[in-house]
Amino acid sequence: MNTIGISDGMINFICIYETGKKFGYTMTSKDLNGYDLKDAGGHKTFGYGLLYHPIKKVYMDTVKKSWTQTELENLFLEHTKQTSRRIDVWADTYNIKLNQNQKDAIASACYNFGYGFLQKNICKMIIVNPNNTKIRYTWEHLSDVQGKKYHGLIKRRKAEAKWYFEGK
Repeated sequence: MNTIGISDGMINFICIYETGKKFGYTMTSKDLNGYDLKDAGGHKTFGYGLLYHPIKKVYMDTVKKSWTQTELENLFLEHTKQTSRRIDVWADTYNIKLNQNQKDAIASACYNFGYGFLQKNICKMIIVNPNNTKIRYTWEHLSDVQGKKYHGLIKRRKAEAKWYFEGK
């Protein structure tokens, strides 16, 4: 286990779903200069799917227009560390005992959905019983975005649900 609080396997899992590549890949100019996914009011996403600066709490492109690979790697790791801490606080608040696989899967969903994931019905199910097998089905069906289904999100949600119960 690293000092981030999320397993190395999950760090790579998030990176693969965000970029198609494992952590530490050689970034392109598009990664460093940002790309517009048409879903953030024209703000650009950088590197490992970074839209918000994890320290300054503003859009990345309002801080800088271009980043280095080292900066983006450090910001990604800071984001995942903050996510880990946020999940720990949430779990402590509700007296939930999560194993590493469960925490990892929740971290991936938080990275993709934002921390609002912790308020979703799926997390209410986890609060009641983190080992409830119905969580898998519910999780696998969290792939709608504004009424549309996206193949990549369907695949990611199924993989997260599997990770939650089985690990890698």
